[in-house]
Amino acid sequence: MEKDQLLPGDSLDLEIIFSSKAYYGMVTKSPAIYTNEPDSLMPQKIRRIVLTANVYRSLDTTYPINIMPHLFNITTPVNETDDTIPFQIKNFSRNRVYINIVDYPRDFLKLRMPDRIGAGQTATGFISLTPLGLTSEFRKSITIELNGPGRTRFTIPVTRVLPDRTP
Repeated sequence: MEKDQLLPGDSLDLEIIFSSKAYYGMVTKSPAIYTNEPDSLMPQKIRRIVLTANVYRSLDTTYPINIMPHLFNITTPVNETDDTIPFQIKNFSRNRVYINIVDYPRDFLKLRMPDRIGAGQTATGFISLTPLGLTSEFRKSITIELNGPGRTRFTIPVTRVLPDRTP
């Protein structure tokens, strides 16, 4: 959160980091948001949201696609920049999948990826750092959603650690 207080009529983005730690399978978290807004239905002034995820222990069980690498740890020196960092998406299903980018840290990354992958096909996506991303440390994620009745979502962690510059 960038602000210490929220004035009436104002808004802000709220980032919640879902960490499953050592748990796998169906994992549920329930963060609370405290407010001073008067509400006769909820006099305790606490709003709860429920987040549920299916956490896989083995990366080869992420049907219908597999994303490799499954996370990005970007530690290149600030004065060395790769134009792009490639990643592969393999479609294991018998159907074409359509990919929708739900969210990614636009301030820190540029993201290019296919909007569809044919059955049994592999496609390549690319991330690159923005000028702010080059000079910042961050821990964010890329979230994509697949078409279909389950509207399955995949989250790819992205961590940027600046190299130690001490001699």
